[in-house]
Amino acid sequence: MIENLVITSDTLPTHSENFALSAEPADLMAMFDTPGSGLIDSVRKAPSHKTLERILSTIIQSLFAGPDEALTRDGYLAIAGEATKVTQGGTPEGLDKSREATVVLVQHLRRKYAGKTLSPALKKTPEEALSDGALPSEQGAGDSSETSKDILLRIFSRSVKRPFDALSAKPPAEPIGASGKLPFLLSPVFAEHFIGILEKEFFTLLLQYFRGVMVQADNLPADQREEFILSKLEGRKQQTFLKESWQGAWKDLMDIKKLPKKPEASTGGMLKKMIKKIDSRQSTGARELTPEQWETKKTEIEAGNKKAKKIWKEICRESDDYLPPEDTDKTLLRDMFGRSPSGLEKQITALHQIVTQGGSVPAFEIYIKSRNVDLAFLAATFRHPDLFLKAPKVNEDNETGDDGDDIPKISFIKNVLKGYDDTLRRQSFPLLYRYVLSGLS
Repeated sequence: MIENLVITSDTLPTHSENFALSAEPADLMAMFDTPGSGLIDSVRKAPSHKTLERILSTIIQSLFAGPDEALTRDGYLAIAGEATKVTQGGTPEGLDKSREATVVLVQHLRRKYAGKTLSPALKKTPEEALSDGALPSEQGAGDSSETSKDILLRIFSRSVKRPFDALSAKPPAEPIGASGKLPFLLSPVFAEHFIGILEKEFFTLLLQYFRGVMVQADNLPADQREEFILSKLEGRKQQTFLKESWQGAWKDLMDIKKLPKKPEASTGGMLKKMIKKIDSRQSTGARELTPEQWETKKTEIEAGNKKAKKIWKEICRESDDYLPPEDTDKTLLRDMFGRSPSGLEKQITALHQIVTQGGSVPAFEIYIKSRNVDLAFLAATFRHPDLFLKAPKVNEDNETGDDGDDIPKISFIKNVLKGYDDTLRRQSFPLLYRYVLSGLS
């Protein structure tokens, strides 16, 4: 239960915290509507676009926190980004328009949540919120001329972008590492580059797995297509199918294939050939290729491998803005599609809280147990290098603080990892080791 919630620029985190809307419908309506302290009034009083963005992000990630609601959540977050972006050069008039657009979306989310328990008629897709007022849509969204292919491509792009958005950082004032560049996974420039290549080379292949859905959607009125497609992508089974389809398409396009065994030249009489063919079928379970078939297959595989190498080389091209991926990062990039943006943000927030609340080693060990926090640890370090990479400051009255013996004299990272030898650091935090730990003295 959340009562009398007030959201201001001081109380809202940069990224979402463990905030949950668990109130009953009546209490929830009061939380939205209470004059002066409700969410809607908080939006109207928001002092900046950033505050508006934080309010919407917190509400959306709380309302749609389930693993089966990822696409719905991403749809609303995309619209929230459009509603709260800086317009008209950041003038007061531009902020007023963003406040109005945000109020429209918050009111829609209020009805959406109530609709989960009250009336199906109140349930709408993200884009249907646009009809409630002057909320701007993301480019291309809600276009009546969109085909099911257009909608799916937009959903795929958005789904890939969200984990990168959750990890994004700016180059720190004091460079980390010899190059001073961001790791590719933290760079918005790389995310744009990577998604551009996917849109050009990969998504068309992925669409083949959804031909049935596209045919059904194209037979519907234009304003019902996206809702129908999203319904076919949500749910545990559908999410599993989507992930398997993604990985299957990636394997087809990006994996280097081996050539089949070359058939031996035919020798001996007819009986010997028949016996050899039977032995081959029993051992492999498949008919041996003829020399002509093998040559065709060889040409096909070599062309595919050449294309895969070309695409990967383009993905890994050098940049002035970031450190590009390495050959060992292919699986990591493939699996970014299945990463939960809200899960990454929660991990980053948790690590930030540990370091700001004293940098407790036991708290860190308890949190990372059974969790893979390598990506989140890397992002948190580049976002807050002063907290993670520098020894804590002492106060002016006491060189070691009030409890000097309890305050670490080394950085948070060195303190929590001092029990890890070099091999264990590599195994536990491979990305953090590559970009941060390997350069620490």
